[in-house]
Amino acid sequence: MKFSEKLKQLRKDKGMSQEDLAFELNVSRQAVSKWESDNAYPETDKLIQIGKLFSVSIDYLLNEETDHNKNEEMFPQQSFYEVSMAEMKDYLTFKKKFAKMIGIGVMLCILSLLPPLISTEMKQTQRIAIDEILLKDALGAAGMFLIVAVGVIIFIIYGIKNAQFNKKYEQELTIKKEDYRNLKTEHQQFHDHFIIAMASGVFLCIFALISAILIDAIIEKDVYTGGSLFIFVAIAVYIFIYFGLRESSYQFFLEHEKYQKEKEKEKKTEEMTDRYFEIVMPIVGVLYCGFGLWTGIWHPSWIVFPLTAVIILAYAAIKNKQ
Repeated sequence: MKFSEKLKQLRKDKGMSQEDLAFELNVSRQAVSKWESDNAYPETDKLIQIGKLFSVSIDYLLNEETDHNKNEEMFPQQSFYEVSMAEMKDYLTFKKKFAKMIGIGVMLCILSLLPPLISTEMKQTQRIAIDEILLKDALGAAGMFLIVAVGVIIFIIYGIKNAQFNKKYEQELTIKKEDYRNLKTEHQQFHDHFIIAMASGVFLCIFALISAILIDAIIEKDVYTGGSLFIFVAIAVYIFIYFGLRESSYQFFLEHEKYQKEKEKEKKTEEMTDRYFEIVMPIVGVLYCGFGLWTGIWHPSWIVFPLTAVIILAYAAIKNKQ
C-alpha cells in the first residue's frame, strides 16, 4: 500500500476530514490533498507529526511492504485523552487559584524578614534592659518563622492538590478544533494583561531599589529602607508568579507537545534544585538566626538568603546542561 493510500485510510479511520488533518499539521488542505493523490510527499517534520497523530511509525508510512496489522503489533496504539472545553475551563480555574495561593506563599516568605527589622529598630530607638533586648530579638525571630511556616503550609497543601489535579492530564491530549480556537481566542485576551503585568512587575522591582536608596538617604533607618524594599519586591514577585503560572496553564493546552518536553527538562532541574535547597537553606537559616541573635545585626545579613538561592539555581542550571 502506498503512502497516499495509507494516509487517506488513517485519516478516515480517525474520522477526520482533510481540513481537520491540515489544521492538526498546520498546513493547507491543498497540501493534504496532494499527499493523498500521490502528487507530493510531506517533509520529514510533517511525517513525524503524522506518525504521532495516528500512532504509527515512519517506516510503516513509507514502506509499501509494511501492512497496518503488522505495524500495530510492533507499535501499539497510544492512549489519547480528548479534553472537553468544560474540562479545560476547570483546569484554568484551578490553576488561577493555585497561582494566587503560591504567589501569596512566596510573598509571605519575603515579608517574613520584616519582624527582625522591626525588632532591631525598636532596640535602637528605645533604652531597654538586656533581658528586654533578648525578648525583642526572640519575638522578631519568632515572627519571621511563624510567617514562613504559614507560607510553607500553603506550598504543601496546594502542591499536593496540584499534583493530584495534574494526574488526569499526564497522557497525550487531543482537543477539538472548535474548542482549540475558542481557547486560543481567550488566551489572546489574557496575553495582553500578561504583558502589562510583566512590565508592571519589572517597574516595581526598579522602583523598590530607587525608593530604598532615597529612603536610606533621607531617613537613614533600616526598618524603613528594608521595609519598603521587601514590600515592593514581594508585590512584584506575586505578579510574576500569578500571571506566569496562568500563562503556563494556557500554554499547557495550546502547545501541549512542546510544553511536555519543556516540563521534562524543568522537572530534572527542579529535582536537582530541591535537593540542594533541602540541604543548604536550613543550614543558612540556622546560621542567619544564630548570627542575628548573637550580634543583633539582622540587616544587611539577610542578603545571604537571596544570594544562596541565586547560587543554587545557577549551579543546578549548569549541572543540568552538563
